[in-house]
Amino acid sequence: MGKILSSKEIGEKIRVLRKHAGMSQERLAEMVGVSFQQIQKYENGSTMLNTDKLQRVASALKVSASAFFEEYTFERPPLSDREKKLIKGFRSLEDEDIQEGLVKLVVRAGEK
Repeated sequence: MGKILSSKEIGEKIRVLRKHAGMSQERLAEMVGVSFQQIQKYENGSTMLNTDKLQRVASALKVSASAFFEEYTFERPPLSDREKKLIKGFRSLEDEDIQEGLVKLVVRAGEK
């Protein structure tokens, strides 16, 4: 039987996985159906997650619930053809203002 993890240890994994996903506490909270303050409490270990919430957090972060209990490696899948086109097009832009505008647009779209 494996080690029993504390709420603090699970919270730290949530924080790491959330940051790796490039997600804010506010966005994760919205996806899980709790306040961002509740996400803060999960991450600092002051509040325990029940199994339903743990599964919702895992789903929002696109990991299995077991990721909170095991060593997790951050392997990224290869880029899709669409992602490669986006990067190639972005790099071909010479105007940094246009690049910055596109970054803001993509980030905003990803938050909705």
